[in-house]
Amino acid sequence: KMKRTQAQIDAWRISMSKRPIIPWNKGKTYVHASKKVYANKGAWNMAMRRIFQDVCMRCGWLESTCATHHIIPKSQGGKYTIENGIILCPNCHRLANSGKIGNAELQKIRDAHVPTNPR
Repeated sequence: KMKRTQAQIDAWRISMSKRPIIPWNKGKTYVHASKKVYANKGAWNMAMRRIFQDVCMRCGWLESTCATHHIIPKSQGGKYTIENGIILCPNCHRLANSGKIGNAELQKIRDAHVPTNPR
């Protein structure tokens, strides 16, 4: 074992007190209160499935597990928000990733499925 000096321990405690505490998929969802942005993909995915179930929002397919898809991709500045997500079956997800289903169409589908009373 490596022994640490008291100065190293104090520096570690100070650095840890400045970091946000983020749970990593232990059944908890962490939402940044001011922005409604989920801390990680797992928390966002669980929230999307809790609100919209596990049914494709485009075709209604429910034969296997559906995927959570970003309307605005993460690479283009999309966030882990409920407004930026849609549940798609594997076939529709492949079409959306290849660009055959555009963001405008995904947004229209998403707007049609907005719950009246979100949890």
